[in-house]
Amino acid sequence: MDKVITKIINDVAVTNGVDYKTAELVYTDMFKFIRTTLEALDFENLNTEEELRMAKTNFNIPRVFKLYTTPNRIVYAREAIRKNSSEHDEGTSIDDNTETSSSI
Repeated sequence: MDKVITKIINDVAVTNGVDYKTAELVYTDMFKFIRTTLEALDFENLNTEEELRMAKTNFNIPRVFKLYTTPNRIVYAREAIRKNSSEHDEGTSIDDNTETSSSI
């Protein structure tokens, strides 16, 4: 783990009177929750903006960050994955530009 993160976790542990391992678990568990939640979503079947709004795609950790996605980002990610897959099959570079669409 990064030295800066380790120091922050240690400071939080000392400030709150818990051991380092407990503070580290609190820190890492929020990321595990986000990852697990996102992996459970079936982005291939989110075809409308309404379906996207109904899915859990926004995470707000007060004073730390807000993680979210938009329909355009999903479109871009889908197309990039498809393009990279087809280019990998053809043996071409994956660094080419990817065109995006405005609809899901």
